[in-house]
Amino acid sequence: MTESELISRCRKKDRVAQEQLFRLHSGSMMGICVRYSRDRDEARDLLNDGFIKVFTSIESFRGDSAVKTWMSRIFVNTCLTHLKDKYKKYRLIDEDEDFAAEEEEVDDSILNEISSEEALEMVQQLPDKYRLIINMYSIDGYTHKMIAGHLGISEGTSKSQLSRARQLLLKTIELKRKKNEKARK
Repeated sequence: MTESELISRCRKKDRVAQEQLFRLHSGSMMGICVRYSRDRDEARDLLNDGFIKVFTSIESFRGDSAVKTWMSRIFVNTCLTHLKDKYKKYRLIDEDEDFAAEEEEVDDSILNEISSEEALEMVQQLPDKYRLIINMYSIDGYTHKMIAGHLGISEGTSKSQLSRARQLLLKTIELKRKKNEKARK
């Protein structure tokens, strides 16, 4: 079955087609959910919510892009909405931290020493405000202006939070490297 046939059948609420679309894309969509969540249980909830949105809004898919691209946007927005709702009681990102990010030379060659699984694990351990911005900027390709608009913060805050997230990741990697060196001795 072609992708357009699959979408056409999903629009008709065909359960077999919906299951097939789920099977085709659940792995990559779960990857998005894992990046934005603290743990696998939360990621599974986001995956379910995202697919509900996909199936209820499939009529709006115009075919201007690949289905996976369209679905990815839905899943990122589902995750962002979840985080906004989760932190409504207090600000996720403190606007007092708004300052121009210092552009400092960082030796990121140590990034080559870790696997993508280790990198994901380290990103998941970041405080929520850093994890959110590093995902939006570095992985999903949002600009600081777009991040500011989505989160209701300034571009300077977005830049400073990204800088701090990167610094924390590099420190974590450096600590892990030193720990591994000690273990080898």
